[in-house]
Amino acid sequence: MGRLCKSPQLGAGILFVAIAALLLMVMACTPSSAPPALTPLPNTPLALLTPTPNSTRDMEREAIISFTVQALEIEKKRTDLIAYFAGLRNSVGIHGQARAIERFFSTGVPATLRDAPPSGFEGMTTLRNRLLLLDTPQSIGPIKDALLFIYTSEILRTRTDWIALQELREQTYIRWTTILQQHAINVAGAAITIPNAQEADFRQLIASVGEEPFVTYFKVFGIEDFGSREARSLLLSSQALHDVFIVQQQVGLYTESGIEPESSWRTYVVRYGGGGLETRIEEGARILRSILDMTHDQRERAGLTFEPGTPGNIEELQDLIRAGMRRTSGNHVASRAPYTLQKWQLEDPQTAAGSPMPFLDFFMARYGITPSRSVDGN
Repeated sequence: MGRLCKSPQLGAGILFVAIAALLLMVMACTPSSAPPALTPLPNTPLALLTPTPNSTRDMEREAIISFTVQALEIEKKRTDLIAYFAGLRNSVGIHGQARAIERFFSTGVPATLRDAPPSGFEGMTTLRNRLLLLDTPQSIGPIKDALLFIYTSEILRTRTDWIALQELREQTYIRWTTILQQHAINVAGAAITIPNAQEADFRQLIASVGEEPFVTYFKVFGIEDFGSREARSLLLSSQALHDVFIVQQQVGLYTESGIEPESSWRTYVVRYGGGGLETRIEEGARILRSILDMTHDQRERAGLTFEPGTPGNIEELQDLIRAGMRRTSGNHVASRAPYTLQKWQLEDPQTAAGSPMPFLDFFMARYGITPSRSVDGN
């Protein structure tokens, strides 16, 4: 054996025979079976499994179309909202329009507001957020950025150059159309309509409410010397009537309130300003009764809960009480309003049903105020 192992060729042959015999033994002991099925290789070369340049362009094209359709739907809702507020000027006057814009432009228009559709309108904040969440391909990103800037500026409105914003919107639409053309998107075929910029679009929407209230008041009564004794005596009367007028416009925006807003401050002065103190008392009582008759939800939508953090403040409530309850104890009750508000905040009173009691209901219950008592003194 030792001599055989010294021959390399003979040793390799013996090893080969041994391995072959071992394999034959294993095969003989293994049941015959069909060979395992092999996973077929893909016919497509691996290099083509990633998107081709053409398919990438198609994907981007579809993304641009999707963004455009959704963004234009948002723009349409914004245009409807603007048109609604613009139309209010004819029905409630410039002051009523300004109050409605201040209260509902950002948050949305409830269905109960004058001339609003049953579904109301989404506010600018909601529309901007919808736009913000849209998926945006890189090529059209500047359009989204420009629209978001415009929406945010329109929401803020403070120191906003409204006309300049609409000129920016017009330029945005022009650039938008160019991008669609660069990507060979047939606007008509894709069911996309890029409107002309709307802003011949109510450029005067966020307008000034005009001259100072007392100036109009004096003009109605033919007073030219604003520094005269007569003018000074009328100054407080003009402010008191204007305070009632502003709240009347706000209440009158609600179709359920029974209050019809005047078309302008001038017509209001002509109607109520010359009737003396008694006429102003009756008008103040009428407005106060309407507010007290409202449900809390209606007051909340109108911004007339007179609670902290809401548009209607405690000073407005005091003015209304003084005017509407002058025949009774209006001055005393009005003077207690700030203290009662603090007490309401500290006590956190509950209704009989266990829900938080609104401040105005708490105030009315504390002083025994009812709509009829506020007017008639019964």
